[in-house]
Amino acid sequence: MPEPTTAAAASLAATLSASTLALLGVDYHALIWGLAGSLFALSQIDQPSGKPRTRTGAVALVVVSTLAGAALGGALASLIGEGKTHWLVASAFLVAAGGTVVVGEGVQSLVAVLRKLGGRS
Repeated sequence: MPEPTTAAAASLAATLSASTLALLGVDYHALIWGLAGSLFALSQIDQPSGKPRTRTGAVALVVVSTLAGAALGGALASLIGEGKTHWLVASAFLVAAGGTVVVGEGVQSLVAVLRKLGGRS
């Protein structure tokens, strides 16, 4: 028989997962593989400043990348072919992992342009 705390935690996790999926309207495969892609990207990219990433920044990166991977990956998979789970999985992973890198590079480019125009950071 499981501990009451374990059963309560499992029940809470299941409730939060189901309500998140219902609220966002994304497939759970897309959400899981978006999370995998964002964690992969987090492990591969460096901070532009060379300073260690803060916990808050890492959590924000993972949450935003996961949701973007799930939403955009699902949209991309529906354009490719309806009912194809492997396309959904691949596109969610690639959007979450690649989007993190693309956005990071875009922010660095924007900062460089602003510095050239006389801005300070």
